[in-house]
Amino acid sequence: MDYLLGIQVMITGLLYGPLNDDATIDDTAAFARQWQPDLIICEPMSFSGAMAARVTGAAHARILSEPPRAPRVCLTLGVSAREDRQTDDVSIGTVLGALGDLDIEIVATLDSSQQRILRSAPANTRLVDFVPMHALLPTCAAVVHHGGAGTFLAANLYGVPQVTIPSLWETPMKGLMLEQANP
Repeated sequence: MDYLLGIQVMITGLLYGPLNDDATIDDTAAFARQWQPDLIICEPMSFSGAMAARVTGAAHARILSEPPRAPRVCLTLGVSAREDRQTDDVSIGTVLGALGDLDIEIVATLDSSQQRILRSAPANTRLVDFVPMHALLPTCAAVVHHGGAGTFLAANLYGVPQVTIPSLWETPMKGLMLEQANP
C-alpha cells in the first residue's frame, strides 16, 4: 500500500499545509478569544478549530451521530467536480434509484444545489449537506463514492468496502486498485 502513503504525503503538503499554516491557526484562535464561544464545530481538514477550542476552553465537536436503523451506506460524490466544473459526473437520481429498493439506510451527502436537482429520494435515504467522512464512515457497511482522495483514504483507514464511480484525475486508477485488492 505504498501508493496510499504517496497520496497522503501529497495531500499533506498540498492541502493540509495551506489550511493549517501558522497564520490560519493564529487568526482562528484570536477570533475565538474575542468571540468566546461555548462550542466550536469544525471540519476535519482544519486543525485550527480544535486549537481555538483548547485556547478558549470551549467544547469541541466535529459531528453528532445516531446509530443506523439498517446497514448504512454512504453516498458521496465529493466536491471537486462540483466546484471545478459546476456539475456531477453521474446522475445522483440514478444512483439513489439503484440503491433505493435495498434494505439499507443511505446517507447521501448532497449540497443544496444537488438536492434542488434531485426530484425525489427513496424512503431509505437521508440527505445531508456535509458530514466529515472520518465521523460517518465508521458507522457504515459500505460507501459509494467518486474516488476522491479523502473518501478513498478514510474508507481504507476504517476498512469500509468501497464502490467507486471514478472520473477525475487518478480516480480510475484507485477504482482499479480496489478491484485488484478485493477480487
